[in-house]
Amino acid sequence: MSREAGYTIQGFLFQFNKTLLEILSISEGGSVTVEGIIEDVDICTPSGKTAIQCKYHETQSIFSLSLLYKPLLQMMVHFKENRDSNVSYILYGYFPNKKPGEKYLLTKEEINKVISTTNKKYDKYLASLNGGFNGDDFLKVLTIYRICYTNG
Repeated sequence: MSREAGYTIQGFLFQFNKTLLEILSISEGGSVTVEGIIEDVDICTPSGKTAIQCKYHETQSIFSLSLLYKPLLQMMVHFKENRDSNVSYILYGYFPNKKPGEKYLLTKEEINKVISTTNKKYDKYLASLNGGFNGDDFLKVLTIYRICYTNG
């Protein structure tokens, strides 16, 4: 098996394990949707929705914000288009050399960096964000966790 295939399988298992944890901990009256409308795992409870995205980046030697551009942009677009839906967004990531469970506090400047990218592969998301996106409000409903680390 190639290293790339191995990392793909590890990424799948990473998402599977997080999904299983959510299923086992859902409260009565709640539901978990795998590969939901919003993200990898959508949790609906009487108090609101949580959209969870899982990213596995074992091959990266250092953390870079650009690793999160696509999931962040997807969440931003959903947030902009569904302002009244009471959704909170969580991004769980496996990143190198970080402490398990460490929160990454995204800043307004980093949000601006994400939406200022010139990478053409994100053009459709950036076009959707034109006019009316509020980064400050988005930061209030976003949590990023670095849940694993590598010894190095």
